[in-house]
Amino acid sequence: MPTTGARCVASATAAATAPTEPEPLLRGTALTRAAGPTALGAVGSLALAVGAWRVGAVVSVRGRGRWLDGTPVLRAVPLVPVPVAWGLWWAGLAALSAAWVLLRRRTLAGLPARAVVVAAVLWTLPVLVAPPIGSHDVYSYVAHGELARRGLDPGADAPLALGRDDPLFQAVDRVWRRVVSAYGPLATGLSEAAVRLPGDSIEATVLWWRLFAAGGVALLGIGVHVLARAHGRNPSDALALAVAGPLTIVQLVGGPHNEAVMVGLLAVGLSVALSRPGGARWTAGVALCGLGAAVKAPAVLGAVHLGWTGGGIPPVPLAGVRDAARRAAGAVVALLLAGGTAAAVGLLAGAGWGWIAGLEAGPRVVTLLSVSTTVGLALAGLLGQGGRFPGALTVTRNVVLALGVVAATVLLVAGPVLGLAALGLALTALAVTAPAVQPWYLTWGLPALAVVLAGRRVWWPLGVAIAVTASTRPSGGGVVANLGERTAVGLLAAAVVLAATAAAAVRAARVTAHR
Repeated sequence: MPTTGARCVASATAAATAPTEPEPLLRGTALTRAAGPTALGAVGSLALAVGAWRVGAVVSVRGRGRWLDGTPVLRAVPLVPVPVAWGLWWAGLAALSAAWVLLRRRTLAGLPARAVVVAAVLWTLPVLVAPPIGSHDVYSYVAHGELARRGLDPGADAPLALGRDDPLFQAVDRVWRRVVSAYGPLATGLSEAAVRLPGDSIEATVLWWRLFAAGGVALLGIGVHVLARAHGRNPSDALALAVAGPLTIVQLVGGPHNEAVMVGLLAVGLSVALSRPGGARWTAGVALCGLGAAVKAPAVLGAVHLGWTGGGIPPVPLAGVRDAARRAAGAVVALLLAGGTAAAVGLLAGAGWGWIAGLEAGPRVVTLLSVSTTVGLALAGLLGQGGRFPGALTVTRNVVLALGVVAATVLLVAGPVLGLAALGLALTALAVTAPAVQPWYLTWGLPALAVVLAGRRVWWPLGVAIAVTASTRPSGGGVVANLGERTAVGLLAAAVVLAATAAAAVRAARVTAHR
């Protein structure tokens, strides 16, 4: 936690870097000036949702291959031809992305938060009833919920335990049918609730998970808005960066993915602990981060960050080893509190700790965005190694993941100096160095990075978010195979990505140096 003097320096820096007065936009005309981007984004979201109805991640269940064909009104609406659906998907994604950039330009000019909320809600509505977009993961959530309903622990029993003839088992992606859940007890509880609420309808269960994801995004918005105000950043811009982008709307809600609930709880936990000093608020914030970790493990880093930095508790000025020991003790206490919270949720949900072992299942897939996979496959090609998972790939993945863990540790240790930027970059480092990298993994650091970037005229993160959103097909999987499968192309792609990563790291260092 910064001292009073440090707070004064930070406040002065923020005042110096912020615009002296908003660009001419606002007051009575705020919502009017946001009407253009809002309408563009709404049209784009509707277009991609209509396209996804034909080319989304729809599975054939009980001989039915059309999404929500049991709904009389929707069943009567003819599906567009596949080429038209693809055109609607790409045009809609482009329109939504452009609208997000235009909306952010207005938030930098003083657009109020309520206009951002209106835009984000209108852009989210079309995807709420669309088929799953970009992934089949939600069908695994449904299967885990059914396992829990039958009294089984998804952390100990794979979807195969449902029986090969069960429609829920058949809906799960083949890769995950024999793999236990890698999600925490709160995710299991939500999945069980989603299964129990609508009866035996897979589509309705997916829609319940959509509502859970939308609720998580709402928590994310509340958290970053409070955090931005507490840190002297532009709250409207933080809100636009966090909840109005295509990565959030298309991947987190459209997926849907339980990361939405995780980052929402993480954002609220950070906001509770950091918005005002106080031991009770710190404890509540750490517990909320523990709830996030009970959905998915990366949120535990939020608790570690709060423990190491002291959160909202004014630090005792110590030096050297004694200061490091005090911070380490704080991190251990926070970790125990977060773990205790997750354990309590597990008792209530009847779930054990088997899901921790499920975290090792990531290397089972080859994803487009995994740089370690690209390099590993390319090296395997040079060495003449065959097979889907050659030795060079495994070694490369392990080395890169180890480097990511080291980088995340160094960043967390620098938390007292870098603040939220340390946490956001640490979570991102773990996400991008994982053996499998999915677009929605890049939202792990969003609660912190949206606040750090708020009010700054930095645009490349928006380009990255748009690109990774577009990297998946609406039916699931990458738009192309991992480039490492073509040795020369893979090495070239890896070199380009590493150069871009280095440039991004330099840019991030400059941003944090002026935070």
